[in-house]
Amino acid sequence: MKIQTRFFEIALVCALILSGCTKSENAADGWDTLPQILARIEAPEFPDQSFDITDFGAKEGGITLCTEAIKEAIDECVKRGGGKVVVPEGRYLTGPIHLKSNVNLVVSKGATLLFSTNSSHYLPVVYTRWEGVEGFNYSPLIYAFEQENIAVTGEGTLDGQASWDNWWAWNQKRDENGNKLVTLQAEPRRIFFENAEKGV
Repeated sequence: MKIQTRFFEIALVCALILSGCTKSENAADGWDTLPQILARIEAPEFPDQSFDITDFGAKEGGITLCTEAIKEAIDECVKRGGGKVVVPEGRYLTGPIHLKSNVNLVVSKGATLLFSTNSSHYLPVVYTRWEGVEGFNYSPLIYAFEQENIAVTGEGTLDGQASWDNWWAWNQKRDENGNKLVTLQAEPRRIFFENAEKGV
């Protein structure tokens, strides 16, 4: 994804800056490259056409699951060459939203996407990251993989409805295997930053 790649470049520069922040000259050199990175970011552009999710069966009120209606709106948007998928004013309950190329998800002012707290709604698993660890896992609330020219815009609200009764409690579920996976993923990053600090 073009935009994701550009943000990754910024994140990498910031990480390098922070890793060398004890040496002011390294930090200064890192910040000097930021304008060049920002210049490579291209803002997404979309055809001037809109697809209202209520036209595809989404029901306002925050009770009826609108996942399929939103998916159909996105699919139709893609089929017609891209544009805006609009969430109008109101409360809409949904499972994960999988964005596709050339789609701008517009959450209008006064609109709220309430993401379901039923974990089964986030299956089947997708290739994603959790705490920086890549693997197959439950779908994120908003997800895109190998897509380009996408956006989430608008003045509305994305509400994950997180509490200790659902998502937050998952922090306590990591077992020994999960800890090993995190360690294995962290080792290459540790070596990378050590070498970067040494100038290797």
